[in-house]
Amino acid sequence: KDALAEPDVVVASSWGAAVALKLLVDRVWTGPTVLLCPGHRRLLSSQDADALVVAFRALPKKTLRRVVLVHGTADATVPIADSRELAAERARLVEVPGGSHGLGGRWAAARQACVRVGHKF
Repeated sequence: KDALAEPDVVVASSWGAAVALKLLVDRVWTGPTVLLCPGHRRLLSSQDADALVVAFRALPKKTLRRVVLVHGTADATVPIADSRELAAERARLVEVPGGSHGLGGRWAAARQACVRVGHKF
């Protein structure tokens, strides 16, 4: 199979999720996306992060239906409020109870939650 073939799904965490957000906003990628504890507010200036959030929330519903944000409720590195702001009734947010920044070993719970909202891995 071609090594440069398009992926089936993009899964990105923390700073990588900030990069994935930019790919979505720039419409370089419009496929299924799982953003784990996105760190856009830690990576970008406040003004740039605000603009990214506005642009993400303005994406077409077709694109946003393919995005799931996953964030642990006990994340001390990236506040869960950042994911809540991104989702804001436009994208799906799966909150992992007790999950830390790396989801604290709660990957199975995160996977099950994503499958429940329609994403398969």
